[in-house]
Amino acid sequence: MNRKSTRTRSGERSVSATVVSAVADYKGVNEFALDRALYNVIDPDALDNLFKQSRGVVRFDYLDCIVAVNQDGVVTVSSEGDCG
Repeated sequence: MNRKSTRTRSGERSVSATVVSAVADYKGVNEFALDRALYNVIDPDALDNLFKQSRGVVRFDYLDCIVAVNQDGVVTVSSEGDCG
């Protein structure tokens, strides 16, 4: 069965923090229990800065998941089979 976790960035929370939260939710673990830090996969500051001034979508692999972030701060985590 295909699973998906979607989170929307809100308030002062950064895009990178929203990514970590969405991946943890997808994996069914606490954010601090993730096997690999986000900064080992993508530069969190660059990710945050990218969506401060530009529009678009960024996709990357993180902990065997496909993470997609759009300009509205929506983070979607899925398996490769779910990625469209």
